[in-house]
Formats: sequence, C-alpha cells, structure tokens
Amino acid sequence: MDKLEIKLENSLSALQTQLAEGLERITETQKNYEPKLGGITNNFQSTISNTVTQMMKSQYTAINTAMKQEKVALMSLKTEMKNHMKKIDDEFQNAQSSLDERLANQTNAMDNKLERHSKIYKSSSDSIMSDLRSLTSRVSSIENMLPVDGQWANWMGWTKCDTRCKTGQWYRLRECNNPAPLYGGASCPGEDLEIRVDGQWGIWMGWTNCVTHCEKGKQFRTRECNNPAPRHGGSNCTGYGTEIRAFADCSEIRQNLGSVPSGVYHITTWKTNQHAKVFCDMDTDQGGWTVFQHRVDGSVDFYRNFSSYENGFGSLQGEFWLGLKLMHEMTSRTAHDLRIDITRANDSTAYIVYADFSVGAGSNYTLHVGDALSERGLLPNGLQFNTYANGSAFTTFDHDNDRWGSNNCAVYHHGAWWYRACTYRANLNGLYYTPGTYVSIRNHTAMTFDSNESLKTSRMMFRPSV
Repeated sequence: MDKLEIKLENSLSALQTQLAEGLERITETQKNYEPKLGGITNNFQSTISNTVTQMMKSQYTAINTAMKQEKVALMSLKTEMKNHMKKIDDEFQNAQSSLDERLANQTNAMDNKLERHSKIYKSSSDSIMSDLRSLTSRVSSIENMLPVDGQWANWMGWTKCDTRCKTGQWYRLRECNNPAPLYGGASCPGEDLEIRVDGQWGIWMGWTNCVTHCEKGKQFRTRECNNPAPRHGGSNCTGYGTEIRAFADCSEIRQNLGSVPSGVYHITTWKTNQHAKVFCDMDTDQGGWTVFQHRVDGSVDFYRNFSSYENGFGSLQGEFWLGLKLMHEMTSRTAHDLRIDITRANDSTAYIVYADFSVGAGSNYTLHVGDALSERGLLPNGLQFNTYANGSAFTTFDHDNDRWGSNNCAVYHHGAWWYRACTYRANLNGLYYTPGTYVSIRNHTAMTFDSNESLKTSRMMFRPSV
C-alpha cells in the first residue's frame, strides 16, 4: 500500500512540473510574437493564454481530485485487509491453542497407558521367568528325551529296566493308536521303546542302512558322548550310543533304504509293534511288495490246519505262507493292491492286480478285494476271482467258514482258501501236481487259478496303493 501511495504522489508531482513548463513556453511565445501581431495579437494571445490556463487548471483539479479519491479507496482497502489478516491470525492462534491442548491431553493419556502396560509386563515377565527357571530346573533333574520322528502315541509310564535295557536305567513304551497317526493312518514312524537318558549324550549322526550289526530292513544311527559335552562335569553319560529304527512293510523299506535287492527283511508292525521277517519283492513293478504266498516246487505241504494258516509256515527263502494274523494287521492301516503271479507248465506267465485288498480280523479273516487294475495272460476264469471270492471267510479242513452247506470246501479241494462254494477253479493252496496236470471239476484238488490245469508256480503279494 505505501509503495502505491508514493507512486501516485510522484506522478502528481510530474504532472505539476510539466504544467509549469508548459506555461513558461507559452509566455516565451507571447514575448516573441507580440511585436508582430500588435494589439490584435495581444488580445488573441491573452485569450489563448487564459483559455489554456483555465483548461490546465481544470485538468489538474480533476486529476488531483481523482488521486485523492483513489488514495481514499486505497486507504480503505488497506484498513479492510489489515482487519481480515487480524481475524485470520486470531483464528489460527485459537486453533493452535486447541491443538496444543489436545496433543498435551493425548500425550498424558499415552504416558499413563504405557506406564500401566509396563507394570503389567514387568509383573508377567517376572512370573514367566520364575516359571521358566522352575521348569528348567525340573527338566534338568529328570532326563533328556530321544528324538521322536513323527506323531506316534502317548508314552506309557517309566518302568525299571529288566531284560529290555541296562540295569539302573528306565524304559517306557507307546502304541501307534493314541492319538491316531498322521496321513490317515498311512504313517507311524518312530520307535516304540524309549530308554531314559540321565544327562546329555551327544548329537545323532545320519541314518544308515543296517548290514551287519543290525537286522536287514532297518536303519541305525550313532552318537558320541563328546558333542556337546555331557552334563554334570562330564561324569554322567548314560544311554545308548546307537539307535535302531524299523519299518512297517516292504514299501516303507523301499522308500527309506532306496534301491535294495529282493529278499528277506525285518519289519515292525504298525499297530502291535510285532517284529517279523517278510520276503520283499523289490523288482516287480518298482518293488515294495510284501509276499504272503509263494509256491515253486511242492516241497512244502499246504494242506494244513487253521492255526498254521493263521500264524504262517514254510521257509521265506522257498515255499511259504506268511500268516493271516500278520496279513490282517499289515493290510488294515491303509488301502492296498493285491498282485497274483502264476507260471504255467510251458513257463508262460500271467498276472493280475486288484485294488482295495485287505484281510479282516480273526477268526474269519474275511477277504476284501476290489476291481482289477491291470492283467496279462489270464484266462476268463481268473478274472472272476475278485467277484467270486470277495467277502468270503478263510476255510481250512478244521475251520469251515464257506457257504457250501455241510460240506467243507477245504476238504473237497484238498487246500485252504477264501472259498465261497466248492465249484470255483481258484485253489492256489491246493495239492502240488506235476505242472500241466488236468484236474476235473469232480476232483478239483490241484494248485489252480484260471483253468483245470495245475500250475508250476504261484506268488501272491500286496503293497499300499499309490
């Protein structure tokens, strides 16, 4: 505003100066022309001079009046702007004061909240540290546990060692049914026996397949009492330096031991932890098959009582029957496939694979078998095995479970089988005749499957379904 006023005053002064200079030039002109014009000129000049002067004075008066009005307007605008700025400044000061007050209140509230939480945290922390020290003390005074691979079950109570472990130690057992294992019962790894170790032993090495110092089909790992150092100043280093783990069937052995040859392996059943030997076919169709019946030369008599078929007989290196009781437990954990291989008198081979195979619990040991998945070389009668035998109980000459009235199909066929009636050709546990011998329906006692001719070899085996 002040700069504008100064500019207006300077302009007014310039106009006044120009007006004065113009009047001086008019006066000088009058002097130069007055002798030539005489009286007329004098009168005319006087008239012009008066007119111009009057015009200049009127213009000056108008400009001066306009300048004064403009100045008054500018002063009024300046006053109005000063008032508006003061109002804005007052509102800003009020808002700043309110904000400072709210911020101060929030800061105080936050400080109070932090102080309360700090007290609660300190109290909880002291309590937790106290519980932790107590727990650490208790754990140190009890034992270290051997590692458990997977979900197994609830451990039983500790018992003093007798024949299971060294004198002065303790052991406890567990079963793979409480809680149920992972993966729908398809896996139950870990050990069923644990030895209590009083003190820290060492870090376990990796698992290695058993060859000489433990049973084939298992794995072992070792540890030494030096990494880390044992507790109690090194004066206590109890427990075992070797750990053994077994597998539930040939399929698990194949998965964990890798590519291994067919042969006899040791297993530990998934439910009752029964230790048993089985023959594993590791070659047929990617391996992992548990063989439960094998006949090659008639060297073993298969016309046996129910107890023999329940518990198994023969030699795993030759002819054998694995046993219904073991078959039931091994096939009750998950779905299995059943494979039957036969060789005829002319050495031609055939096989068939069925889905959903399992053996029910004793004393019937009912056969459960589903649809055929694949086959090669069988005659039509062999393809009917599942539809004819499914749901049948196992019959021996002293344990009649068939559906043929008062007659015993095991006696009629001189074998032992899941007989539904006494007219079907499948009789793989019948008499071992000279391969290719024709046996009529009226005297169907031979080892047959899909025809009336006796077979040279037969093999039955199962593995978990993919």
